[in-house]
Amino acid sequence: MREPVNRARIVEAALALVDESGLEALTIRRVAARLDVGAMSIYYYVANKEAILDGVFDLVIAKADLPAGEISAAEWIRGAAEGFRRLAMQHPRTFPLLTSRPMPLLDVAAAAPMEAGLAAFARSGMNAQDAYAALQAVSMSLLSLGLLESQAMLDPLPDAVSQVEVLPAQQFPLLSAVPGLDLEREAIWTCLVEALVRGLAQPA
Repeated sequence: MREPVNRARIVEAALALVDESGLEALTIRRVAARLDVGAMSIYYYVANKEAILDGVFDLVIAKADLPAGEISAAEWIRGAAEGFRRLAMQHPRTFPLLTSRPMPLLDVAAAAPMEAGLAAFARSGMNAQDAYAALQAVSMSLLSLGLLESQAMLDPLPDAVSQVEVLPAQQFPLLSAVPGLDLEREAIWTCLVEALVRGLAQPA
């Protein structure tokens, strides 16, 4: 007996499709085919492709297991960094969705970590406006680095930095030394996260 279609199954099928073939491959017809139903069956649960994308967005945010509950601002920043990086590595074709549209936050599982982040910044002494600005600043910073991580997962470019080798070493001694540095993305993530903690997680 075929499992009945519902919004959750539609969104899961859409996520699987995007993970395999990218965001450009997502269509109502392809989602319907994956569920072995007619396209009109999909429209009973979601209005259009945009609604499916909102669902996929919230689903991957829930899968990121971002920090929730009563935690400090520093804990939220570090936990969010771990979650977004995990998403970039596990869902690299889906990750660009997170940087292309506002968070819909239609599901409780996706909204709870954002509420926890606002509360964490508020407890550090920020007013509501500053807490929201801090949440946005952290999220956008982590998503930007996560986007680079997702791209590296799909198309590693280990020699990209070698372009600086053509610069005159006498004029650019520090840049010329870059190709010889053993710098991994882990170090860049750590640098960004600790900078965000120092700048935004200290009590006002």
